[in-house]
Order: sequence, then C-alpha cells, then structure tokens
Amino acid sequence: MDGSKLALGATAIIAGAALVPPLRGSRARRRPLPSRAIHQSLLLKALAMRRRGEPSLGRGNFGEAYRVDDWIVKLPVAKDIHGRDWNPERLRGWFENEAMVSEIARQRTDMVPEIVFVDLGPTGYGLVREYGEPVLRLTPQEFDALERTMMDLELNTKLRVRDDIDPYRRSDGSVFVGDVGFWQIRDEPGLGGRGEWYWDSDLVMLFDKLDRDHLWLDMPLLTRIADSKRRFESLWRMRDRLEAKGRDVSGFDDDLDEAEREIASQMAKRERLLGRRTTRGRPQ
Repeated sequence: MDGSKLALGATAIIAGAALVPPLRGSRARRRPLPSRAIHQSLLLKALAMRRRGEPSLGRGNFGEAYRVDDWIVKLPVAKDIHGRDWNPERLRGWFENEAMVSEIARQRTDMVPEIVFVDLGPTGYGLVREYGEPVLRLTPQEFDALERTMMDLELNTKLRVRDDIDPYRRSDGSVFVGDVGFWQIRDEPGLGGRGEWYWDSDLVMLFDKLDRDHLWLDMPLLTRIADSKRRFESLWRMRDRLEAKGRDVSGFDDDLDEAEREIASQMAKRERLLGRRTTRGRPQ
C-alpha cells in the first residue's frame, strides 16, 4: 500500500487549488443575448402575457417563468411557495443575485447561461435568459461534466451551489443549469471551514438527487471520493506521526487497506459507467 500516492485515476480529484480546468457545455457558438432595447421589449411582452392570464411555464419560490419567442423571462411573484408574502426589497435582491451569479459563473463555463436583470421602474422588473428544454435523462458523460463544473465553480470562484440542480438542453444539444437564483456569493473563493465537501458544500446531496432524478445509474460521486481521499490521507499522516514517535501503528493498516480499496473501487465503477476501461484505477 502506498498511501502517499494513492491512484485515483487520470480524473485528478484534487490537485492543489484547482480541481478541473474551466469546462464548456459545448464548442458551438451560443446565441448572444439581445440588446438592452430588446431585453425591455421581452420583459414588456411577458408582463402583458401575465395581465392577459396566459399560462406560464411554471413558478418557483420567487419567480414565474414565461416563454417569449426563444427566451425565458422570469417575473417576480407576490408569495413564496409556502404562501407567505414576499418582502419587495428582499425579493428584488434575489433577482439581482441571480444575474450576478450568472456573471461570475460565466467567467469559467457556459453551463450557466447568461442571465440579465431588466428594470423598467414602476412598470416592473425581471430576468431574461435563453430558452432550454427540461432534461429528462442525462448521459453519464453529461452528469460527469456537470459535477466537475459545479465542483470547479465552488473551488475556484466565490459561488456556493444551492438549491436543486435543474438541467436544461439547448437546441445544439448542450446542457446548462437554468435556475441559480439561490446560489450564494461568498466573500472569498474556494471552500471554507474544514475544506471537506460534506461540511462545506451541498453538492453531495444535490448530485445524489440529480442521479436519482436524471441518471438512475448509481454513479459514484467525485465529491464523495474526494472526501474519502481526504480522510484516507489524514489517517495516513496520523499513522506516520505515531510511527515516528515509536508507537505501534499496526492497527492502522487494515483500515488504510480497506479505505484504499474502496476509493479505487468507486473510481473504477465511475470510469466503467463513463465507458472507459480502467487498469489500476487509471483510464485506458
């Protein structure tokens, strides 16, 4: 067993501060958002649709979405999903937050769409983004790319991913995350606290749910493997310190062997689901 050089494959779970390079949903050119005047026109059309009682695509905790041409316009709602009245200032703050989250995320990936906050004063305000069809089934490769991208954003930007990860598909086939309004913008980039996914991130829970809802393959999560690797290395360092003091460390060996086998098994299973053959934990 070599705890200092545990083979986790070429997927590079943790490599210093950077987890993975910035990921792009597709190489295809994205349709640029329209000009400010067209933004305003889209918002006015959505407001008119609401006044006429036309059905929306659906509503969330703080917004209701209307499709206007090939765009989505999100309008504020008076009550949250629990039926409580929204404080107007707080509600507006959530809309502005969603646009700021998009601006930060898009410096690294287009798996978060460009979202524009449009304010028409007393007439109303809303958000405009590109349209995408809700995704009913992700491929393992799409799931892998989403997880890597969300981990990258949490490690290398000020964003913390919150709320469900709702995937949508563009007309070019690429996938993006459509609702980012409840994501947090932190004071500093990277994980805080203990630096472990279980304690400082919701991604384990969110990707567990995404797997159940959109994959159904019981995909081993990179977030879980990363935590297992951290715990393994912490136990190994403890063993080394005790051994240097002349203490009996034989009781550590079985636990370390089991942990090493479990991590390698989870990586191998993930690689198989992604269609990559593995040898000693390394993709071939």
